[in-house]
Amino acid sequence: ILDSIQLDQIETSFQGFLNIEKNTIEYVDRHFGWVFIFDHKGNLITQKFGRGSEIGEVPVSEVNFFSNKPNGSYLFIGNDFDYYEFNKKGVLKNNGVINLGKNNYPLDSINPSDPKSYNFQYYACNLFVTNSHIYIPLEGQAPGFNFTVPKYFKEGNLFAKMNKSNGLVNGLIGRKSPFYIDNPKFGLFSETLLDQFSKNKAILGFATDPILYTINDNFLVINSFGVSGKDMNLNYPTIPEANNYNKMLSLGKIWNTNRKELGYYTGIKSIPDLNLVFRSYTKNNIHKNDGLQIYKNGILIGDVDVPKGFQVYGYKEPYFYSNNMKSEEGDRIMLYKFMLDEI
Repeated sequence: ILDSIQLDQIETSFQGFLNIEKNTIEYVDRHFGWVFIFDHKGNLITQKFGRGSEIGEVPVSEVNFFSNKPNGSYLFIGNDFDYYEFNKKGVLKNNGVINLGKNNYPLDSINPSDPKSYNFQYYACNLFVTNSHIYIPLEGQAPGFNFTVPKYFKEGNLFAKMNKSNGLVNGLIGRKSPFYIDNPKFGLFSETLLDQFSKNKAILGFATDPILYTINDNFLVINSFGVSGKDMNLNYPTIPEANNYNKMLSLGKIWNTNRKELGYYTGIKSIPDLNLVFRSYTKNNIHKNDGLQIYKNGILIGDVDVPKGFQVYGYKEPYFYSNNMKSEEGDRIMLYKFMLDEI
């Protein structure tokens, strides 16, 4: 049974990041740069940062990535590849500009080990953060190196490894799942999904791969598990290779059209204290509900219908909490909470 919580009314763009903490709920507004802190009943406690150039403000035009893991610091990455890391007290620790190089089409050659061959993957916005580095998800969007081309899945990398102290990308790491080499048509939706649940471990998944992977901070697989969701429309089309600029122009329309009709995984959340992993997914444009898988110790113990757009974002005993949504009135942020009887 889902109960809803409405957060106190705030000035918001309704586009942002939500974190469920031990004692609080944090909402980060993408446009305004505010970090709003609520208690678990939705009462506003305080707000900090905000977009601006004064001390304690975040000078970004838009927040594209945000993380407050693993050491409690606040990390913002903006539209211009600029990044800012603040400590728990709001004091700036690191800042700079990430530079992958400029991508001009058509590229003369593609080198899968060269950061300039990639763009950042903004969908899902999953970062892996250590004390010294930020791992930022990548995707190939160049002619001859994108989700329509086998080379992309055989040789492409997942994350850029960036040094927090100077913004230098030291290298690339990780590989797409071998699922896409064997099932190339599913490459249309092959975005990386990731949930970092400790300083050196994460759950890694992909938008159409039924398998989930536990990885370490070297992006090596520790174990894997997972089965397909229920009633997913997996009638993916075969798309010709986009190996020139004109063919690249059509990919956006193909992506958007199929996004409305096909099934794919949308998010993952690990609750390590309970040995649980949740994975949300959309079924198709006919079903009124999305799906939510529940794994315990790598074994599927539930696959249930949930409202459209629903994802699990965190746990505070005894409740699990969802992602942020708009209230029915359209003037507040709301989220769902629920309990599991047997876990």
